Amino acid sequence: MEKNVKNALFALLLSWLVLGIHGGKLALLDGETGKAIEVFPVQACLLPPADQESLAKGIRVGSRDALVRLLEDFLS
Repeated sequence: MEKNVKNALFALLLSWLVLGIHGGKLALLDGETGKAIEVFPVQACLLPPADQESLAKGIRVGSRDALVRLLEDFLS
């Protein structure tokens, strides 16, 4: 039961997170406040224009797997 509760809480937390741009870099943002939770060492201006546009709008993170996939795509 404890694992299910942790998974549910993590899913709830992720529902408020957005992958976007902060200070010109790829960042994980609080979807409510827009504040950076974590900033990654990737300059947004070096990404393809379509990715820059998506990140400027914000990509809502819906699951742990989605977050991992997105980070792998942008950080590789």
